[in-house]
Amino acid sequence: MAIFTNDFEEGDFTAWTSSTGDCDIVHVPVHHNAHAAHFLEDANTGTACYARKSLVAIDDVYTRGYVRYAQLPTANAETRCLALMSGATVKLVQANIRDDFGDVKWTMRTLNEANRDVTDITPVVDTWYCIELWYHRGVADGEAKMWINDVEKASRGALPSDVAVENVQVMCEASQAVSTIDVNNYIDCVKVDSAYIGLEAAGGPTVKKGSCVPAMTALLTKFSSLKQTREPKFQPRTFPKFTPRSLI
Repeated sequence: MAIFTNDFEEGDFTAWTSSTGDCDIVHVPVHHNAHAAHFLEDANTGTACYARKSLVAIDDVYTRGYVRYAQLPTANAETRCLALMSGATVKLVQANIRDDFGDVKWTMRTLNEANRDVTDITPVVDTWYCIELWYHRGVADGEAKMWINDVEKASRGALPSDVAVENVQVMCEASQAVSTIDVNNYIDCVKVDSAYIGLEAAGGPTVKKGSCVPAMTALLTKFSSLKQTREPKFQPRTFPKFTPRSLI
């Protein structure tokens, strides 16, 4: 059973322990169902903007969220979107996007920015990405990994991280250098588990509110057509007119 799951269908952040900054719930775009969270990082300030969920301390944990950026950071800036944390400030592992002087890539950072592992994935605006992080506690053998769209893209071992995960955080927040323009993202389908999570609905198609109506209409039309073809039209039987016999 999942430790925590939320797709913002409440229409607010009541399922989360706290939220701060310029964040709200939207109907468009969404990855599944009818709502998603929207976060805005103010230009030049990098003002914190996040929703945080407190967890019972856990040593080995996965977290997954669907992330979509409407605006990427400017040159040499970096922004984070998903993190597993110890306490309120120590980010054990986090998913970032970094623009390294024009080379924009999804990036994993560990132990509060101490390590950076750059993936080969270039983010594209207005595109949903399934981002999953894993953290394992260890005195000198801690580990962290990041998957993008169900493919492992970053890994870091031998981490001196003898602390447990106590919070999961979704956000749009400056990491390292601050962007000179507003950066904003959308996050949906957040889940925390003790086992690998993977794609939502086992990799099924994106489901948006009302999207099933055209498909259902087409299905009913096809069924009606088949029914008319296979079932002969009912023809009522005719009987001779009854003429009463004369009594003798």
